[in-house]
Amino acid sequence: MNRLGFMKIFSLIFLGFFPVFNFVSASEIKCSATGYSIFAINGIFVDEDEADDNKTALEKILPPSFNNQPITVDYLHNPSHLAGLGDLVKVVYQKIFEYETVMDYDLVEMIRDASEKVKTQKVLLVAHSQGNFYANSFYGSVAGKEGGVPKESIGVYAVATPAARVAGEGGWLTSDTDKVIAGLMSKFPFKQIMPPNDSIVLKEGDDEMGHNFSLVYLKYSGGKIVSDIQSSLSKLTSSDVQEEEENCIDPPKITLAHKTTGALLGVSDFAGESVVDAAKVVGEKSYQLGSLAVKTTEQVASAIIKAPALILGGGQTDNSAAVAGNPGNSQPEPAENSAGGLESVENSAVLPGRLRPARQPLFAGDSGRGRSAEFSTGEVASRTAEFSAGDSTSELWKTSLTLQVEDNQPGERSFPQPLRSRGSNFSSIAQLQNSLDEMRRQAEALMEAEKGAKNDQAAEAEAATRQASRPTLLFLGPLYPGFGGGAAPSQISLVSESNQQEEEEEEEQEPDSLSAPNLLVPQCDYSLATDGCLLATTTVSFSWQAVSGASHYAVSKNGEYATTTELNFVANIPDFSDYNFSVSASSAAISPASSGTSTQTVSVATIPIAINEIAWMGTTASSYDEWLEIKNNTSHTIDLSQWAIESQDGLPYIALSDAIGPKEYLILERRQDAIIVNQSIITYGTGASQWAMSNSGEELILSHSSTTLDRTPSVAGEWAAGDSATRKTMERVNPKGSGTDPSNWTTWGANIDFIKSGEDTDNNSISGTPGQCNSASFININNGQNIYQDLTLEKDNCYYVSENIQVSATSTLAIESGVQVSLYLNNLVVNGVLDAEGEESNPIVFDSFSENPTTNRIRINNDNGTSTMTNVVISNTGGIRLNNGADLEITNAEFINNNASIELNNNSSAEIENVTFASTTNEAIAAYNGSSVSVASSTISNTINADAIGIYDSNLSMSSTTIDTVLGGDGIGVYDSTVSIASSTISNVLNGDGITAYHSTVSISTSTISDISSEMPARDGISLYDESVATVLDAVIENVSGEGIIVSEDSSISGNAIIEGEEVEF
Repeated sequence: MNRLGFMKIFSLIFLGFFPVFNFVSASEIKCSATGYSIFAINGIFVDEDEADDNKTALEKILPPSFNNQPITVDYLHNPSHLAGLGDLVKVVYQKIFEYETVMDYDLVEMIRDASEKVKTQKVLLVAHSQGNFYANSFYGSVAGKEGGVPKESIGVYAVATPAARVAGEGGWLTSDTDKVIAGLMSKFPFKQIMPPNDSIVLKEGDDEMGHNFSLVYLKYSGGKIVSDIQSSLSKLTSSDVQEEEENCIDPPKITLAHKTTGALLGVSDFAGESVVDAAKVVGEKSYQLGSLAVKTTEQVASAIIKAPALILGGGQTDNSAAVAGNPGNSQPEPAENSAGGLESVENSAVLPGRLRPARQPLFAGDSGRGRSAEFSTGEVASRTAEFSAGDSTSELWKTSLTLQVEDNQPGERSFPQPLRSRGSNFSSIAQLQNSLDEMRRQAEALMEAEKGAKNDQAAEAEAATRQASRPTLLFLGPLYPGFGGGAAPSQISLVSESNQQEEEEEEEQEPDSLSAPNLLVPQCDYSLATDGCLLATTTVSFSWQAVSGASHYAVSKNGEYATTTELNFVANIPDFSDYNFSVSASSAAISPASSGTSTQTVSVATIPIAINEIAWMGTTASSYDEWLEIKNNTSHTIDLSQWAIESQDGLPYIALSDAIGPKEYLILERRQDAIIVNQSIITYGTGASQWAMSNSGEELILSHSSTTLDRTPSVAGEWAAGDSATRKTMERVNPKGSGTDPSNWTTWGANIDFIKSGEDTDNNSISGTPGQCNSASFININNGQNIYQDLTLEKDNCYYVSENIQVSATSTLAIESGVQVSLYLNNLVVNGVLDAEGEESNPIVFDSFSENPTTNRIRINNDNGTSTMTNVVISNTGGIRLNNGADLEITNAEFINNNASIELNNNSSAEIENVTFASTTNEAIAAYNGSSVSVASSTISNTINADAIGIYDSNLSMSSTTIDTVLGGDGIGVYDSTVSIASSTISNVLNGDGITAYHSTVSISTSTISDISSEMPARDGISLYDESVATVLDAVIENVSGEGIIVSEDSSISGNAIIEGEEVEF
């Protein structure tokens, strides 16, 4: 037989199971460019009512609109066949070929249903469990196809997906407590799944498998699902291709084979449900893989043959012949059945229903007996099937699957008359099967004629080999509930035997493990930063070399996970942001299935350095004392060796050097010592005319390697801002905004005239802000009004407190990284919650427009929630005061040159960790009236006029902390309080004791007190007075001008210490 004839025969047999369809036009349906259509696709064991319930549950948690466009929620039903048992084998097939579009009867029906339901151009499929395989294939069938939906208008979102990809690089959510996906599916050795990215804590009464769509995922992770769906919708756009007067999706062409398959499934589904409580499915599969003429057939063969071996391993099944109804190795002659068709031999039968990866009728009748599909107690109907294909050079591949249906109820069962007559000219299940048997017989006869006679001895040897290598797939018993999101029987068991030889042969063909991809970002070779990849473009290309043995790659695009077979990706990154990209290799045939991960972080800033302030008019002291300021807009250190500032006319030309730190300001002055400012200064000239900036205007250009990255506005005889008469500088409003926009520049004082810094050579205040945020950039918090709802101070902006602003008890003031908050003459009062979350490289700064400590402070009042401060710097203020039960957690912070740092009053509490206190006028930490403070891994240095820590009628717990240089008080003063100190150091106390306690309880362990150096009078290491009680263990006290430990008569001490080198026990 020629290849064309072979294709015709196999098309005849398999067309109903793997239908190929195209789109045809139907009646005109409006397809709106406005709105979104969301369709839920269910897993197995979900009937249509339950699918509708899932849709309704999803609809309830979604908002009615998105981006001011309506959202419509509906469902595409994925029906179960053979009471769901057939779907399990279908899952195996879909899993094996998950990187291809798997076509079957139900997919055609879903697309036909969608062609009627979809009324908007933007479509999102939300799939659960096995429904994700259909969603991926749906996408592959319609996305970018004629009559379908453009790729930019359709997306997929996966919930509890057993697949290793989400079509269209969509998002997903899977809980690591989902025993079906994270438990069962993740253990299949031949494939991997999308990694769990959520952790749902189940409660008593929940679905014990943690898999149900509405009762688990929507119940506990509904908010995350809604957020992910909205993110998916934001990526969808209307199409220029689709017309609003036409179908959004054309219906698929329905073939006769498709209609026949539907009729067969109607019968098989009824039969499956009638015996579901006792159904057992035993799959026996053996093969020798040959070359096949039709790609689809080759895939089918590969799926059917490989699935059991890959899932469970191979092995011989001793009772396989008996199960198939043939106790021996002989093969009986074919016999005619009652309908006149040829019955196949006992060991050959059509694979029933969806138990085969393709759609087929459920029963083949009783082998060799021609009986109808009626079953009595204890009787078993079983069939097997054998197909062979190829030309004279091909080898035989065989597939057999036995279905046993045992009826444990007395009496006989028969199907109702309406079902027996269902379909085209079929009066019973047996007649349906007879027609299929006849098609199979014709195919076998034609292929056998082409194949010719074979050597009997070789055939026997071949059969023996097939029998020895036959793997076994066994599904036993009822299934556990919630597997596909609906109700089902209660459990599943998998039993297999291993074929070690086959596994070893496969391992020889594959590498032992996957290497991590070599991730490349060529643009990073030209990074502007010395400490990372900093680029001045928003378009970045990532690529990686192919990994031997990899079938695909898992990528993370700044936290959005996807899979791909491509070896590159182009990202469009938001300006002034960081982008993290990672990639790992994956394989179906190698264990472990995933490689290591390669990661690259890219920072993007189109204006990495900005020309921020220009004193083109000089200073009050001299018009020759011109200067300008540049600002690093990034969190990276930038090498300035390839940077330059020049005028459009060529003079001045300033070649930069050295480096500029993260967020740093750098002052460039025309001649040395032109201004005095607490900031880095570079002198670029001598004061000669060639270094001058003309009062009639200059257009300045900032470039890197001759590439312009920033520039000031073009001029027409004058500068955009600044004043020569008053020597007020030209300030940039937004350093990240366009420098060529004149409206982004203003004269100092036009916004606020009390913000200034620096002095000229005559000690006059500069009417400008060299070395700090421009006055033009400062924002009055809430316009100076009290805050009665949640408010966020946005990243990298500058704010000031002009009035005694109060945050209400029910409100939260959130402060993002890089924000500067200046307290001007008043306090910032928070009666609700303060949430200040800075970054290590971009902290939040609180100051006071003064170079000296002020009494303006942050006041947090009342017990209305825990305030948090992380990566903050507080300088030249009165610090933080907690009142009336306020609670604060502060970590990774710096207090510099403050009047006081942290004060607690009236039952307030604070947890302080990794905080530095430097140059504090009064106590760095003080607690009063029932307050509680915990200090860990912190440093207190240079306390000027008081104890470093003062505890009054309160509690202190201190560990791994250093107190160094106390000028005017004790290291720690304890009064009517309880204090515990561990693994800490107190040193260089110049005018007080290391620790002084009055009427208090003190515990000290593994700590050191040293260099208590006051001479008049001499001071002690530890002083206990007024009925104080101390426990000291393994302490070291040395270099003390007075006594190591002094204890009053009414006080007591126990433990041990080393005092001036001598061990002492108390």
